[in-house]
Amino acid sequence: MKFPKPWQLLQTSATDCVVLDANGQKLFYIVGDDGDGPEVESSVLFYGDDADTEMLLNEITEVLGRLE
Repeated sequence: MKFPKPWQLLQTSATDCVVLDANGQKLFYIVGDDGDGPEVESSVLFYGDDADTEMLLNEITEVLGRLE
């Protein structure tokens, strides 16, 4: 799947983000997960600190950039 630039990643709340295409149309959401007991931990976007969340969003941005 290709994501033509300029797309943007916007954090819409403490636990979710939206990726918009060049026209401002929503491509998809990234939603934090509070986990499912000890086997499935909560996601960084749900309970992570600001540094962890920033690292995750940077990684997502980098991966999307490589899909062009």
